[in-house]
Amino acid sequence: MSRGVFLRRAGPGDVAALVALETAASLHPWNEAQLASEVVRPAPDAVLVLAGREGLSAWLSFRLVVEEVQVMNLAVRPEERRHGLGRFLLRTALAIALRAGAKRALLEVRASNAAARTLYGLFGFGPLGVRKQYYRDPSEDALVLVRELGSTLN
Repeated sequence: MSRGVFLRRAGPGDVAALVALETAASLHPWNEAQLASEVVRPAPDAVLVLAGREGLSAWLSFRLVVEEVQVMNLAVRPEERRHGLGRFLLRTALAIALRAGAKRALLEVRASNAAARTLYGLFGFGPLGVRKQYYRDPSEDALVLVRELGSTLN
């Protein structure tokens, strides 16, 4: 993982920085209203950020629904990719969810997002289903991936 970043929970004061990071990192970024509503969700739901001198480097949002954690979004600033930031955030979120009682994790990913699919595969996520033409601009399938959490994270 990159040096010079620290993990914390995002708050309302981070929304502008999250919007900027999302705009830089995503073809279809979450908007200010989406991010503002996400950062105020009560625990165990969370928006985790890795912050450093240059601002936010990465973020991940997750929600716990009964015994399932849903990874809502994960983004890393393009120039800081491939340094372990996404892995660190995902590992941390899954550990928090496991401690909160989650038994499995679920997420969606664009079929063409090879980097994200590789990351999720490293964490043991496998196919659960396909949502045909779920994404727009361009129209694309969403792959629904799942991972059983068990009692520990491998």
